[in-house]
Order: sequence, then structure tokens, then C-alpha cells
Amino acid sequence: MNILQQGLTNLKTVECIQDLVDLLFHGNAILDNVVYAMSTYLNVPKLYNFVHYSMSHVLPQLADDITDHGIQNNDVFHRGAIPEESKEFTDIIDCLQDMYNLFLDIRKQVKLCIKTAIANDDTDFEDFLRDFNYNKLSLYIKQSKTLLEGAKQYKLDNNLADFNDDFEDYIILPENSINN
Repeated sequence: MNILQQGLTNLKTVECIQDLVDLLFHGNAILDNVVYAMSTYLNVPKLYNFVHYSMSHVLPQLADDITDHGIQNNDVFHRGAIPEESKEFTDIIDCLQDMYNLFLDIRKQVKLCIKTAIANDDTDFEDFLRDFNYNKLSLYIKQSKTLLEGAKQYKLDNNLADFNDDFEDYIILPENSINN
């Protein structure tokens, strides 16, 4: 059994951050299910490729960034069990809405961890999480929102089927953040 190891960081902060790490890994499973739908029955291969490699794959990397920072403080986090995801989606808007909601949930957990770090005088993790929220997470929140809004506009124009070919017009991530 993996147990958390408290180093220099207060145990309450470590527990909150562990919940964040768990959410990031679970989020990867959620987005893997989204891209499964995109690549199979929704048949949007270009959008699938972008979401899979540039949005889904980033979540374990973000978890690693957090756990690597914890190691500097002798705090140990672990990868817990990942729940199964098997939701079926009606269209790409449904997929993109789930992706956007996931990134908002991650932000809520980051904010909770910042509050917990403040309450426990864990200024090192407070500073790290503020930077993480502003410089990393906010990019993916904006990207998921932009894709969702673009798809909704295409649906309003009765052109949702064309979004797969045109979605690149809605990519706002910096080029070095896009993985193929």
C-alpha cells in the first residue's frame, strides 16, 4: 500500500495535493475516453489527434511536475487507482464540454490546494501552485474553452461536421505545447 510521505510540507497540504495528482491522472482517463469517441464513432480524426496528444497527454506531465516539486521538499505522492471511464458521447460538443469541465475541476482543486497551503504556511507549494495555475493550467483551460466555443458556433451554423477540418483555427496553445 502506498502511503503519503510528509517531508517539509504540512500533511494537510500534502493530502490536498495528492487529490490534485489523482485528479490529473483520472483526467487523463476521462480524456482518453473522449478521444476514443472522437476516433471511432464520432469520426473526427484531426480533432482526435490534437486532443489526444496536446490535451490528454499533458495531464500526466502536469502531475509529474507537481510530484517532482514535492520531491524537492521530501514529500512523496503516488499514483492511485484510476476509475474506469466509458461514457458515450452524442457529438463533439459533448466531448469538448467534458474536457472543458475537467480542466475547470482541476483549477478548483488547485485553488483548494493553494488555500490549504496558505492555511498551513506552506509558502513554497503556494508559490509553486500559483505559478502552475497561471503559467500552465490556464493555457489548457483557455484552449478547451476556445475549442468548445468554436464547435458550438459551427453547430449554430449547421456546419458541425466541418469543425474537424477547421478546428486548427481555434488552437491557441503556444506551438511548443502542441504535440503530434
